[in-house]
Amino acid sequence: EDGVCATPPLDLCGEPAPPAGVGGCGRILYDVAGLERSRPGLMSDWIEVHLAAGFSHLTLYDTDSLAGEVLQPFVDRGVVTYVAGWPDQFVEGSCVARIMRS
Repeated sequence: EDGVCATPPLDLCGEPAPPAGVGGCGRILYDVAGLERSRPGLMSDWIEVHLAAGFSHLTLYDTDSLAGEVLQPFVDRGVVTYVAGWPDQFVEGSCVARIMRS
């Protein structure tokens, strides 16, 4: 009333609001088996961190199709879509595939 805008109080200790849609993009997976040998559990931890940060679902593309075993528990939970052999899915039968085979 004296020209100053009143700011409503922030409820910092109340129930958290559901996360808004969160999107992101990362590197394509390769040699997850080697990663698991050198740092066991790192891939699972990476997924859990992203889920905790508000991602509700991750789609992971794998070039060498070796991540399936590590990702299966997350696929079963419905929080990961796993695309194995990713580049092959886009070039099979295309002129790129014919050139690569010749």
